[in-house]
Amino acid sequence: MDTLEFTVEVNAGPAKVRRVLHHDDEFRIWAGAFGEGFYEMGHRTEGGAVRFLTPDGQGMVSRIGETRPGEFLSRKHIVVVRDGVDDTDSAEARVWTPAHETYRLARMEGGTQLRVAVEIPEDNRGFVEETCSNALARIQDLAETIKD
Repeated sequence: MDTLEFTVEVNAGPAKVRRVLHHDDEFRIWAGAFGEGFYEMGHRTEGGAVRFLTPDGQGMVSRIGETRPGEFLSRKHIVVVRDGVDDTDSAEARVWTPAHETYRLARMEGGTQLRVAVEIPEDNRGFVEETCSNALARIQDLAETIKD
């Protein structure tokens, strides 16, 4: 696995960035970078499982690791979902699981720095660089334009 890191400076406070990251309406907009209609089901509490899916049943299941609201969230991908079926045994599943993601929010003058680190299979570098960059741009735009 390779680790890719992305950083964006957002002209909004950490609470607003956190809202964009976790509120269902905003999540669906920025996560749409990974697949049209992308949504989540589950609980973002430590140890909880969250399903990240497209409407046609493609996605991942992640276990939430450490979480400090407004500061830090880590998760580990534990299952690949294909056509609505959990997969832990295929070659694709063994390549993607376990992979870790972290989200760090830091207050800075005039806003918030969001840093995201993702572990990925080498073969997926181009796709992940493009989609994560797109997702961060969407997060930035939403946080800077959304009404309180």
